[in-house]
Amino acid sequence: MNTRWASPIMDNAWLMLKFTRKYDVDKVIINWENAYAKDYDIQTSLDGRRWTTVAKVRNSDGGEDEVSFNPTTAQYVRLKCINRATGYGISIWEMQVLAH
Repeated sequence: MNTRWASPIMDNAWLMLKFTRKYDVDKVIINWENAYAKDYDIQTSLDGRRWTTVAKVRNSDGGEDEVSFNPTTAQYVRLKCINRATGYGISIWEMQVLAH
């Protein structure tokens, strides 16, 4: 929470996480800074090229979002921000991916 990730000022920005091995993931927690995504998707991939949308969030209000979905095996998780809620880019303090 002492650092933040920010995108350029544009819609359709994304942040990708790559794990050292495959995990069964089923939840993502995002702590947004004030410049948050109003609409976004959580996507997973085994190879970083072919993506599956596991959750769609529409009309987010920022703050902290906890997004649960059916367990899926993945080595990559991507936050795809479709529409910005502000005139700035997208900004997050922290993104957690829960796996088992």
